[in-house]
Amino acid sequence: MAFAAQIAALVSPAAYRHTRRGTGTACTSVALVAGGPKPWLLPWSLLAGLALTLMLLGQMAPVALPGCGPAGSFIEQLPERCRGLAEGHPLRFLLGDHSIPRINKMALVKDWAQWSLVSATILYVFNLIRAGRNHASDAARAG
Repeated sequence: MAFAAQIAALVSPAAYRHTRRGTGTACTSVALVAGGPKPWLLPWSLLAGLALTLMLLGQMAPVALPGCGPAGSFIEQLPERCRGLAEGHPLRFLLGDHSIPRINKMALVKDWAQWSLVSATILYVFNLIRAGRNHASDAARAG
């Protein structure tokens, strides 16, 4: 998650302007044309983050049920009644024992936030690339 935030900061217009040599308009025009994040970025990244969170529910792993069996023992050493199935990736937020599924709401929110941040970074980078290409084609037509 920290890597996604670093990439978003590095491709921002301010960082782009300060990392290019020269003061000519050709170096900074792409970042200036792209501007800041667009208003549609937040809702679409939240929606994409939710979609990724739900799609990754297929990632399952056996886990020890909390409060059952001796603490610190391996899953193979526990009786069957103390084993459950956890779903979600990277955080296991849906825990199902033999009859009742339990949702860890904090893990669900953290998982959704991580995937939303990754989605926002990707959408922002694509927006910068698109703006740069549009600006380059406009400059080629004008020049």
